[in-house]
Amino acid sequence: MSTLKNITGFYPADPSNYTVGRAKPIRTFTVHHSAGFEDTLRYLWQNPNRNASSTFFVSGSVREQYVHLEDTPWTNANFDSNSESLTCEVRGDWRNGYYDQATLNQLTEVMYQCLKKYPNLSINYHQDVARAFTECPADLKLKQYALNCWNIAKNRIAVENQAAQQPAGLRVDIADKKVILARDSNLWDMAFTSWAGAKAVKALPKGTVIDVAGVYEHPLGGKYYLSKYSWDNGINNGINVKDCEDYVAPVITTPDPVTHPSEPAPDAPKEGAGTLPPVSVDPKGDALEKRVSALEAIVQKIVDFLSSVFTNFKK
Repeated sequence: MSTLKNITGFYPADPSNYTVGRAKPIRTFTVHHSAGFEDTLRYLWQNPNRNASSTFFVSGSVREQYVHLEDTPWTNANFDSNSESLTCEVRGDWRNGYYDQATLNQLTEVMYQCLKKYPNLSINYHQDVARAFTECPADLKLKQYALNCWNIAKNRIAVENQAAQQPAGLRVDIADKKVILARDSNLWDMAFTSWAGAKAVKALPKGTVIDVAGVYEHPLGGKYYLSKYSWDNGINNGINVKDCEDYVAPVITTPDPVTHPSEPAPDAPKEGAGTLPPVSVDPKGDALEKRVSALEAIVQKIVDFLSSVFTNFKK
C-alpha cells in the first residue's frame, strides 16, 4: 500500500468509509472544496458511520492523505468516478470571493506528485461527476484556480523532462545573479550544431541587465548564460558569457544638506555683542557739525562782549 511522496501526514480512514482496491485504473484527479479543517476531516473519515472519505486534503500548511492510492475513496457521490479517481479536498468554501494562495500552492504540490506517479492523469471537478447537483468546488473550477495549479504542476514536470533529455553537462546550474551587457549582443538559440547555423533570437543592447540562473556549455565551445526565465522553463536561449559582466548596483549618494536662506550658515557667529549691523552714516553730518560750531563761536563772542560792557558800566 502506498502514500504520496511529500505529504505532511497519513491519517487512515476507517475501513468502512472506503473500498479496498480499485475496479478501474486511476485516470483522474478530482477537485473538491471543504469548509472544514484537517482535524475535522480526520474525525469524519475515522467515524465508521460516515460512509465517506477522500484521498487527500490540502490547506495553507498541510498536505494530508487518508486513503491509500490503490484503494477507492468515497468522495464523488459516484462509485464509477471514485474507482478511477484520486480525490482532493481543498480547504475553504471557494464562493463569494474566497481565495487563499498558500492553499493553492499546496494543491499544486499534490497535483505535481500525482502527475509524477500517474503521468496520464486528467483533472475534473466534483460538480462534473456527482450524480446530484453540487456547487463544489465553486470558484476552484469557475475561476480556474485549480486549473492554473494543474498547469503549473504539468509545466514543472515538462521542464524536468526536457532538462533530463539534454546531453549531460550542457546545462549547468549556478547561483542566481545579475549580469550587465558590456557590449551589444544577441540572445542565441543553443540548438545550433554549426557556427554558421547559429540563430539569434533577439538583439540586446549594451547596458541591458539580466537575471541569470544557469550556464549552457555548448558542444562547439563557449559558455552562454541562461536567464532565470529560460532556466526555470527549460528553454535553451543564452547570452555569450564573454559579452557580460557581473552587475553591481550603483551606489546612491545623499546630497549635502542645503542651508535654508533664513538660517545662518553653520560656521556663522551666533548673535551677540559685536554682531549688530553698523549704524548708517549721514553724508551731510560733517557740514552740519561745522555750522553748529560756527554759530556757537558767534554766540560766545556776543556773550563776551556783553560781559565786558556790563563790567565797564559798573566801574
